[in-house]
Amino acid sequence: MCLNNESWSLFRIVTNIYNSVDTITSALKNGEAATIIDRFVKWNCNNHKDTILNVDGSCNGIPIRIGFGGIFRNNGGLLLSTFSSMISHSDDILLAEVTTIYHGLHMSIDMGIDDLTCYSDFLLSINLIKGVRIIIFMLSLFKT
Repeated sequence: MCLNNESWSLFRIVTNIYNSVDTITSALKNGEAATIIDRFVKWNCNNHKDTILNVDGSCNGIPIRIGFGGIFRNNGGLLLSTFSSMISHSDDILLAEVTTIYHGLHMSIDMGIDDLTCYSDFLLSINLIKGVRIIIFMLSLFKT
């Protein structure tokens, strides 16, 4: 086995695994049993009458890849559809977030959704999209 151009013996690997197990076990011990509390969570449509698309992207550095996905719900919270995918050889979180919105919008067209509200937690992608909308609006003013 080779890590960072360093060969490890089987003994060293096994020792590291045992040490990791001990560390995790001692971290999880707190002397008393954990109390499980049921917590009911309800999806909130924020009083929208249209379909809701929630999107998110993620980035994992090793190996380099980004993932993205979304979920469509109606205004009653019922699941309509989901999607997810990944892009290898990239760690650009903006790419993940914008790609997610792009896929969600194309999927909503394929599903025949006319009224859509899209939620994203990545402000930069939202501002970029709003900026494009403003530029398109300004260009339409100059055409007339």
